[in-house]
Amino acid sequence: YGSGGGGAASVADGAAAGSGEVKDEAEVEVEFTGGTPAGADYGLACEHQHSCCILLARKDPYLVDGEWHTWINYEKFQDLTAAGKPFKASEYMMPTPKWATWGAEEGGFDPEETRVRKVRNHPGTEAALAAQAEVNAIKSIAALKA
Repeated sequence: YGSGGGGAASVADGAAAGSGEVKDEAEVEVEFTGGTPAGADYGLACEHQHSCCILLARKDPYLVDGEWHTWINYEKFQDLTAAGKPFKASEYMMPTPKWATWGAEEGGFDPEETRVRKVRNHPGTEAALAAQAEVNAIKSIAALKA
């Protein structure tokens, strides 16, 4: 996803897509895989809102009875690997937790984990504007004393 501005653009220039833009683009991509999301070979399986990541997965074999199976049973996978015989994804895949599926209210955040929200002073945010106002006030006081 790019800024469309031509030439090099940095994340600081606003070139990074936001979560909403990534989701919108993913929905368009699914339509290209089969005409409509319902008829597509691929589907929007998971998202992690914080990192702006989505998982576009094949419906066959990962969508089982309307439920995504995108998680890996690592113990089973290791056992299958150690056996040295060919195996399929269906032998070690697990159901995707509801909180990780596309469109879940949690946006890919495990509700059992503690989420830390950092206060960021990005330009244009209330925190940044308040911080800048404080800096300006200090500069004004310093100028008066000079």
